[in-house]
Amino acid sequence: MDSLRYHRAEVAGTRGAQGRAHHSHHVPKALHRGGRPQHPQLPPLTRTERAARARILIGSHFNPKQRTFLEFVLAQYVKVGVEELDREKLSPLLKLRYDNAIADAVADLGRPEEIGIFFAGFQKYLYQPTA
Repeated sequence: MDSLRYHRAEVAGTRGAQGRAHHSHHVPKALHRGGRPQHPQLPPLTRTERAARARILIGSHFNPKQRTFLEFVLAQYVKVGVEELDREKLSPLLKLRYDNAIADAVADLGRPEEIGIFFAGFQKYLYQPTA
């Protein structure tokens, strides 16, 4: 418990348990304001904006059939929300896109393990800062 008090005192720039002065300059600037990383240079983006940026990036990283499925996933993400990107949503998304024919999805997209890898892998493009 003393370490927690010490950390809180250090973050707040007050005196710790032993009465020594602590300054907030010991805490990385990115962790100020509630301990959450701050990114003032990155304005918040809507799901539509994120999806548009991701579409550009996925165009060069996936084959045409994968891109078609990922376009579908991005449309669901924009329409429904970030929960559409959960790993548990992959099977329902495949069934929805392929009219309950998982065999067709596997024929188009590859083995289930490969589908899971590119489904998880493309998501970084939604949150990748632009250069």
